[in-house]
Amino acid sequence: MDCRVPYEMDEAELVSQGFVPQGRGPLTLHRGRGCQVCNFTGVKGRVALYEVMPVTREIRDLIVAGAGAAEIKQVEVREGTTTLEEVRRVTGE
Repeated sequence: MDCRVPYEMDEAELVSQGFVPQGRGPLTLHRGRGCQVCNFTGVKGRVALYEVMPVTREIRDLIVAGAGAAEIKQVEVREGTTTLEEVRRVTGE
């Protein structure tokens, strides 16, 4: 994070991206510009975002049986662990 550069973003722009308004006005965010420390990626020292799916007994059995992603997604939607909209958003379907 040696090359971290601050920038301001209006809260309305964040709300348009799905964030809940907090009434704070402009916010200071940061982005990496790239440097030798991060090998010019701008991401060294950042925290990654992960999506974690709980593995139920039924999901585990499907994985062990070699089921495909589509079948596992169907079970996730049916169990209410996720929504069809979220599956489409993440997978680009």
